[in-house]
Amino acid sequence: MSGHAVAVPQPGRPIECSDSFTAHIRFATVVGTLVYSGGGDARLPKERLEAFGGGAAAVLDDFRVLTVHRAGKRREWKSSHDKGHRAEIRRFLATVAGEAEPPTARSYLDSTRLTLAFAHSLRTGRPVDMSAGAHQAQREP
Repeated sequence: MSGHAVAVPQPGRPIECSDSFTAHIRFATVVGTLVYSGGGDARLPKERLEAFGGGAAAVLDDFRVLTVHRAGKRREWKSSHDKGHRAEIRRFLATVAGEAEPPTARSYLDSTRLTLAFAHSLRTGRPVDMSAGAHQAQREP
């Protein structure tokens, strides 16, 4: 997996704290883009995820509308705008009550590694290799 991130510099903030950035991810058979922009019109969604691969394409706008195109067909799902917070709290409570399995530690580690890799890409202006073990070689002195 590899990726690259770019951001709009903002006065008084490190580049990795910009509220306007794009991140591009390449998996073995899928490419994806994350766009987050606090600088656009308030009526336009601030977050957009796009993924393409395996003969399908998916677009998630502001965690409200998911559109999937596959085999010449388009499906769309709409949800409330809680960005998954309610589901996360329900899952946490169910886990504490012993009614659900906890998320794997790997899911948290993978998310953290991806975030740190994109921060590194923003600071250096270069793509990063996020394959197993590659993140250690990217540490800054």
